[in-house]
Amino acid sequence: HLHFYPIQNENYPDEIEITVVCDDFDEQDKGKITSGIYLFLENCLGELRFATTIDVLNIEMQKDTTEKELVPIERLQSYLIWREKEYREKYGEIEENVAKDNYSFLKAALPNGKPLFAIINTTVLEWEKKSSCPFITVVYIDFSNVDENLENGLPTDQIADRLGNIEDQVWETLKIKKGNLSIGRETSDNVRKVYFASADFRYISKVIYDVIQEYQDEFEIYYEIYMDKYWQSFERFRIY
Repeated sequence: HLHFYPIQNENYPDEIEITVVCDDFDEQDKGKITSGIYLFLENCLGELRFATTIDVLNIEMQKDTTEKELVPIERLQSYLIWREKEYREKYGEIEENVAKDNYSFLKAALPNGKPLFAIINTTVLEWEKKSSCPFITVVYIDFSNVDENLENGLPTDQIADRLGNIEDQVWETLKIKKGNLSIGRETSDNVRKVYFASADFRYISKVIYDVIQEYQDEFEIYYEIYMDKYWQSFERFRIY
């Protein structure tokens, strides 16, 4: 039998964290049971909803070990719908021009001693409605094969211009549609990383796919998209 209970974090009230509790198990089968619970939730909620709705999933193997009020797993769908409705009412439609572009130049060094340069929109990092754009996209542009004589992992002026053109092309297409924000970029070790935050992951996926097809003969370009409602992965860029 499966139950669950939600966990509320005062510091991150928009995050959906739940703990699923299984009361019938054999310790030796813990790994199989955990995999089975993930598969069950994917089938119950749908793979997309499961991947994009629950921020943190914990699993406990004995209901007797918790003092929390347990809820039958059958009510998880209703709970998530309620949280999503609450979320939409809280943020509504994404505002236009949520922050004026105010970029800061940052410099650091990698463990291998090579330099790291970043240009980050530090104003938007203070935005109070980050959770309305929870999908973070990182576009990686590897320019190591363009010039074998690069020093310290940094691009030449000519390569930098090409990288800037790609970044501008992505952003010019993204900003046509509401719900996309430019966070900035960093360059180190022969790779340019460009950061965006979005309300939805579908549109930006299509945009970047088209860019990859256009520049695949010149650069190795790939990307990742993940959920980070509070943009915690950008804390290292904030200036206190």
